[in-house]
Amino acid sequence: MPSEKKYPFAINDTQMRALVESTKNIEIGDTRNKVRTLLGDPSLDLACGPKERNTVSGRFIAYQVTKSAADIANNHDQVVTFYFDAGDHLEKITSNVPGIASRP
Repeated sequence: MPSEKKYPFAINDTQMRALVESTKNIEIGDTRNKVRTLLGDPSLDLACGPKERNTVSGRFIAYQVTKSAADIANNHDQVVTFYFDAGDHLEKITSNVPGIASRP
């Protein structure tokens, strides 16, 4: 019997089910506050914008599900990322997490 892949970091099954189910309640246009209320604190929360103007033109938050190497990012890492406009409204979701679809 093949062994399960082991990760330096992985959320547990209960957390995974909660993430998948809670993400079903998120719609494009929702506020960042609503997403954080439904999903809890993200693994990453970054403001985006041009350095020259020192303004925020958007933001993204990410929820790490698995991390295949402790010290580097990897294409095999499972993560769902939510992208927000300058008004803090959800524009898109990207995901390689089973059960959570990417949405424009």
